[in-house]
Amino acid sequence: EEEKNLIITGTLGNFQNRLIAIKKIRLNAKLLIVNHIPTFGFVSYSALKYDEFYLCDYYLTPGSKKKIYNDYNYKGINNENYKILLLENKNSKFSSNTIKKIDFNKIKTQKILYVPNRTVNSSLNGDYLYKKDYENWQNYLFKKFGKIDAKFPYKKFNYKVNNEFNIVKTDLKLIEICKNYDLIIIDFISSSTFGELASTNVPILYFNLGRDCLSKYAKKVVKSRVHEIKIDIFNNFKGLEQLDKLKNFQKTKNIFKNIYIDNGKKKSFYQNLIDIDKKL
Repeated sequence: EEEKNLIITGTLGNFQNRLIAIKKIRLNAKLLIVNHIPTFGFVSYSALKYDEFYLCDYYLTPGSKKKIYNDYNYKGINNENYKILLLENKNSKFSSNTIKKIDFNKIKTQKILYVPNRTVNSSLNGDYLYKKDYENWQNYLFKKFGKIDAKFPYKKFNYKVNNEFNIVKTDLKLIEICKNYDLIIIDFISSSTFGELASTNVPILYFNLGRDCLSKYAKKVVKSRVHEIKIDIFNNFKGLEQLDKLKNFQKTKNIFKNIYIDNGKKKSFYQNLIDIDKKL
């Protein structure tokens, strides 16, 4: 009987994982990539072709069950097809079907959490934002909102955040402390962090700095989940004055959670491996 080989890796954005994935050709093996983005089908940028889908046979994700066939970025550079397998989302217990009400007229009395991007020298759409530019933006946020809480995502990268903010020090995951706040401020949504935050019931104020790349469909869903203000970070932060136009918003349905978090029957990692083994 022919030997059955399966290679399991995380994102191929990690160079070591990519080298391991290439071995599938020599070993005549199948490649299973365990997705680190719970919002599969939500973000859309060219690096996905290399970092997520290259040489992929099985794609295990807690995200959407539907592959975006008409999105060029959801095909690997080798243009081979891959099968989507749904993975249970362990953070689903923190998700909510509704979004809490928020009165922006009383924003100074609200308990606010700022979640900065974990990598500052980055851009997905070509408009590069340097660390100094991002720090200037954070200084401006401090002048507007004062000493609000700030916490980086619980990832391995922890760049220095503006010391004027009240840095939250806790071993709890970001998604676990969200319930303690009336409002979350973010300025980057092309990430797994946003997917987790958006699944909760906390209102989100999204300052769009022009660095995000979303699928066409996701843009509509995001608009239903966040209060968006576009900021020109290179022109005296023009756009922030729009904050004064935001009013009182009542409790609403969390459409994002229903589409990208709870969207089909999902299995554990072990159960998915058993299913793959039967097909090898």
